[in-house]
Amino acid sequence: SSAPGAVPSAPSVSRPSPYASLPHIPSSAKGGRTPANKSRWPALLGGIALLAICICALFLLIQIGIGPGQSGGTPSPTSAPYTYRLGGDAYLSKGQEPSLYYINGSIYIDSTAQFSKANITVFLYEGSYRVASATETVDVYQNKIEYSLPVRLDSFYAQTSDRILVQINDIY
Repeated sequence: SSAPGAVPSAPSVSRPSPYASLPHIPSSAKGGRTPANKSRWPALLGGIALLAICICALFLLIQIGIGPGQSGGTPSPTSAPYTYRLGGDAYLSKGQEPSLYYINGSIYIDSTAQFSKANITVFLYEGSYRVASATETVDVYQNKIEYSLPVRLDSFYAQTSDRILVQINDIY
């Protein structure tokens, strides 16, 4: 007694048992003892020890002067060339001979170690153009390098030079 053009119904499908979706518990796990909780102390102590070692290493590196110099003209002995503008601690002075000038200044070394000599190169710039340079071994007193290095210079550049770069080649 189906209507003409009707779709025949699909045969009924049996439903799976509601217990089929439960996980299978192996018989060896039934009634067994639960494992004892492992202590977290070894991992915690290991982490604290590693942190302490890192802090000590950092403190040691700072003490021997490896790291950034303090502001105000204090590079560390291992730092890259240190640049600062003419004026204040760095200046040009005229020598006795024509075209003879002196690049004068001082920088501090950021280190607890005491040094007595430093070999430095001082470069004089006008903008990005290198005008003159001089290299000399100078004395270091209480980690302060003071220098007065002679350079031959045209009077035009003596007036227009605007910065110097101090490079510490060696310090001992």
